[in-house]
Amino acid sequence: MTGGALTSSGPLPGRLPARIKGTEPAFAAALPLRGDGTRFGSYAAALGALRRPALFEDRACYRLLEAQSTPAGAKLGFGEGRYFEVINTVEAIAHEYAAATLASGGTGQPPDMTALPARALIGEPTDLARRPTMVALCTLVLRADRRSGETAMILHWRDPARVASGGGLYQVAPVGIFQPSHDAEWNQVNDFSLWRCFVRELAEELLGGGEDYHSDTAPIDYERWPLQAGLSAAEYRRGVAAGPAGGRPPLLYRRGDAVVLHPPMLRPHEVSHQ
Repeated sequence: MTGGALTSSGPLPGRLPARIKGTEPAFAAALPLRGDGTRFGSYAAALGALRRPALFEDRACYRLLEAQSTPAGAKLGFGEGRYFEVINTVEAIAHEYAAATLASGGTGQPPDMTALPARALIGEPTDLARRPTMVALCTLVLRADRRSGETAMILHWRDPARVASGGGLYQVAPVGIFQPSHDAEWNQVNDFSLWRCFVRELAEELLGGGEDYHSDTAPIDYERWPLQAGLSAAEYRRGVAAGPAGGRPPLLYRRGDAVVLHPPMLRPHEVSHQ
């Protein structure tokens, strides 16, 4: 997968198990105890039982397996993954780091790796075979009003009661995990496009659309979707960034510096099916 709009040229390589799963003994300190004194087996299990977000499903995702950048362009390779795989690892090491920082008594110094057994087990964060890595799309959208000449940047607040990660942060919109619209088999290839993922997130977060595309019964017909027809993937470029903890790398869509939409585009649109 290279170049402009990212699309699938064939089946994904299937599930390639990561060596780190988030259930190893090194993760135990980041996992709370149940009422009976036993420890939860994974961070997703603990989060689901103790403070379950409104949006919390172990859905299929596109797992990043390869990332290359050359003067000729970037190349990303993906396989199959599940959302809870990244919750069990990335969110657990974030919890571990926060706990170690608080325990240090506010010295301002980062915790020693000996206090971070789960992070130490992860090792090199760019080793994509060692741990499950899912990606998210982050899009800076500017609403340009031709009549007034004013331009507004759109941000959203991540409600901790609704999201499993990044709660309390202000972030660009739309943002979303790179994943099929539903776990039905035909969506794995049909939705395997960064651009199509962006269009769905735009419809959901800025146009008031729901997340149920009825693609459990038929794949989305993107070519007949008016919103898709009103946008041009060829005008956009991508960038990739990752946080210092080696978490989910966001894929950044931009046109120059941003995606620019005009008021007629910011209206609800119907979804077609094949």
